[in-house]
Amino acid sequence: LKEIQREGEVFDVIKSEHLPLSSEKQEEEMIQLREEINILKQKLEESRQKVRQSKTRLQETQVQLQKTQVQLKETQDQLQVKTQQISQHKKELQDIMDSHQQEMRCSNERLQEIQTQLKETQAQLQKAQ
Repeated sequence: LKEIQREGEVFDVIKSEHLPLSSEKQEEEMIQLREEINILKQKLEESRQKVRQSKTRLQETQVQLQKTQVQLKETQDQLQVKTQQISQHKKELQDIMDSHQQEMRCSNERLQEIQTQLKETQAQLQKAQ
């Protein structure tokens, strides 16, 4: 209705702006104006279609972005779990290393005690000979 009303207003303006023309010339002008209006309507519809397509692409992009954000969150969660596991494994390895070092110290101390006893025994043997 608005478009029809606008067309009527356009025709009224054109009628008031021009001196009375011959009816044949008026008809030619009206035909030309209708063609221009139809071209403008077509361009308007094309623009509306492009806007609808753009909205659809935007919605698709937003959905893809949401999916990507969910995947990113999942990946971050997995990374956090892996990081915690690595930290736990490092701690366990450090505990094992500490335990082995302690065992090595004890073994070295025992070895030194045995070597001292061996030297003492050798010295006693030499005296006895």
